[in-house]
Amino acid sequence: MRLLVDHRDDLVEERKRIQKRLRWHCHDLEIGLELPARVLDRHVWLDLLEIPGCSALRAAHILGQTAGFSRFKGDATFAMHVGCAPLPVSSGKSARHRLNRCGNRKLNSVIHMIALTQAGMHPPAMAYMERKQAEGMSYREALRCLKRLILRAVFKTMLRAEKAHADKVVRADFGAGSVAVGV
Repeated sequence: MRLLVDHRDDLVEERKRIQKRLRWHCHDLEIGLELPARVLDRHVWLDLLEIPGCSALRAAHILGQTAGFSRFKGDATFAMHVGCAPLPVSSGKSARHRLNRCGNRKLNSVIHMIALTQAGMHPPAMAYMERKQAEGMSYREALRCLKRLILRAVFKTMLRAEKAHADKVVRADFGAGSVAVGV
């Protein structure tokens, strides 16, 4: 019994250490996200950002892996880049789609985690999943559709933010002449 209690205490201490490190990383990155004490393991803090289930770290993964949203023609090309664009696998009488296994797997993983979070906790996403399953889709097919819907929302949100900041230019002086740098 003592071993089990000691092991539990070790796990609690490890969780505290991880939460402190996460809080310090948020401070280092200057995310501007003020987290009160004892909230890093609470589900209510999952929707601090505009897209429910997209934490600051997931948003940082999306920004870091994408390198600009304006380079994509639309959300369909972005979905193909991420690997969330559906691929038809129809045969005979059945007409269905499967998940694309190509594309950026890290981005796909981030979108997948957002979809799983929303499917379990966000009422509109839960209703969407129920509606898709009522249409005859399996859970995996409904989750694929939810991932595509989330990806479209991420693309539109980030493209809108990118266009809002496109006109801001900072002048930097590097000795011989000044250089215009986009922010």
